[in-house]
Amino acid sequence: MKVLFYVTGAAMAPLTPLCMQTLRAMRPADEVRVALSAAALRFVTRDACAMHADHVLLDDWDRMRNGQHVELSRWPDVIVVYPASLNFVTRFSLGTVDTPVMLSIQCSAARIVIAPALPPGGAESFSFEQATARLEGHRRVELLPTIVAPSAVLGTEVRGAPVPFTDVVELLDQIGNHEDIRPGVGLR
Repeated sequence: MKVLFYVTGAAMAPLTPLCMQTLRAMRPADEVRVALSAAALRFVTRDACAMHADHVLLDDWDRMRNGQHVELSRWPDVIVVYPASLNFVTRFSLGTVDTPVMLSIQCSAARIVIAPALPPGGAESFSFEQATARLEGHRRVELLPTIVAPSAVLGTEVRGAPVPFTDVVELLDQIGNHEDIRPGVGLR
């Protein structure tokens, strides 16, 4: 399977190299490309991701060659957004196409797996509620639920953490096996 792994600026982004290593261990035959948003670069480096990916791209018009965004939209079988920030989920649900990778994702025919990683209160916010409603039932989108986990900022448990990455890999197995997954609801 060809997997485009898009990393946003959510606070879980530093775990990307570990997620990539897990993906490689569990699905060694997959071809994996990583795209890093500008915000993700605050938390993780291109070099750290390159250790476990076939190719790493920066989501920046100035750093992509002409037409690369079109190639990127046609290449993957599945797009995984992990972690998906509140900003990404909201922008994606509105159809935003202001960066080359956002344009590629919006124009791709690939399945899209989104694992939100939200700040405290984000899972209950109006913007997330509205974005979730817009994405519900979308034929290509699997919007995964958030889970309760300790907040690094508050020191208490809050809803908003992404599902464990191994759950995402299991979903990739289901997609690869063409199992019936109800659109818009994520894991069974």
